Amino acid sequence: MSPKPLDVTLAALADPTRRAILARLAAGEATMTELAAPFDMSQPAISKHLKVLERAGLISRGRAAQRRPCRLEASPLKAAADWLEQYRCYWEEIPGVWPGASVRRRCSSIVYVPSQTTA
Repeated sequence: MSPKPLDVTLAALADPTRRAILARLAAGEATMTELAAPFDMSQPAISKHLKVLERAGLISRGRAAQRRPCRLEASPLKAAADWLEQYRCYWEEIPGVWPGASVRRRCSSIVYVPSQTTA
């Protein structure tokens, strides 16, 4: 059974190095050498991070002569943001309203669906 796309996206986002790489790519495409520059790690280590991001669909790699520029792919981020949005009511505060009461009223539409795993 393959992991679900949201699970893969969130797992990729769990690492601060990968989040920093995505932040850099939000400014425009970059090569692996350019992405590795700010980090104190080897290029093979950066390459592993890029492979995780690529498997999650968060980046794509092109070909331009000898260069293989990486670019941000935002659709998995949108899916993660959409999933997180349903929990916004838990961290937002409404001025003048007792938070516990507003949370119960505003967050009642969240539905828990356990993942289906096979034993």
